[in-house]
Amino acid sequence: MGQQPSSEPLGNQQQEAEGPQVAWWCRLLGRVVGAIGGVVAIITGIFVLISIHFMCILAGIIMMIAGVIVLIFEVPICCTFIEITKPIAAFAERRTFFQKAIIFGVLAIIPVAMCFGITSLFGCLPMFAAGVLYGLMALGKKADREEMMARAAPMQDTPITPQATTLSMTGNLIKNEVQENPFNAPR
Repeated sequence: MGQQPSSEPLGNQQQEAEGPQVAWWCRLLGRVVGAIGGVVAIITGIFVLISIHFMCILAGIIMMIAGVIVLIFEVPICCTFIEITKPIAAFAERRTFFQKAIIFGVLAIIPVAMCFGITSLFGCLPMFAAGVLYGLMALGKKADREEMMARAAPMQDTPITPQATTLSMTGNLIKNEVQENPFNAPR
């Protein structure tokens, strides 16, 4: 009469919402690298903050804020006692891998662009690495060998001629466009 409880575990529903299938160890690696990146960014942000240049002071503050944001995204249990972090953690759980990759990449590039130095570079490198890992997870699993071979093989019915090659390499974006064959050009 009422709704039947779903026989699917909650983990599968979350996995479908995030997009491509990714191995558990890959997800864990992304979270660990992100958490380490957040801690490293906070610590190195303090050292970047100790400067006489305004842009470096601002970059240090941004690094520390970025480190806290990455920690809230990756390890929300660390900040459960702070009420303001709960909506941010809920927001982070709904993000796809691609969105997390963009967020972590931008958060890592801004301080380095403001104050380029060895401390800011090493402080933002783990955050950027976490963004790269999430970007790779967004690409998904690689196809199996048979599928890649099938896609790489030419069509069986089409003979390979210069005209067929140029036609297969051009798209049909404009239907009324006249295609000139480069092999039959007047000399």
